[in-house]
Amino acid sequence: MKYLLIFWGVPVGAVAAWYYLSINDINFGLLMFSRVFNDAVFDIYGNILGMDAQAVRDLLIRTFVIDTLFIAAIIYFKPFRRIKEWWESRRRKSEANHLVEATFDDHHVGSANHAGLSPLKENNLSSAP
Repeated sequence: MKYLLIFWGVPVGAVAAWYYLSINDINFGLLMFSRVFNDAVFDIYGNILGMDAQAVRDLLIRTFVIDTLFIAAIIYFKPFRRIKEWWESRRRKSEANHLVEATFDDHHVGSANHAGLSPLKENNLSSAP
């Protein structure tokens, strides 16, 4: 899970940080964080894709939101999978115990049990002359 967060979170965080800083023109004296550079990058992507630069910005933001929700869902539901596996194993053990008990009861049910005798004594009585 940590590798997923590292290999997904670091690039997304870097692009989101760059986008936030450049769209607000917080450039620290660097050209790559300027609004001019931001506009140029999205103009280039828009020309490559044959789309308006604003549409490319909207797609980038929408992609970040959807990806973040998808990753959050994976992280959120992972413990539920473990709980479900635990519950299923518990249920299988319970069914196995009931099956063993039923098999055990089937072998020991008979007239000897009703009379309070063990099957060994019943066999000894029936074989007497």
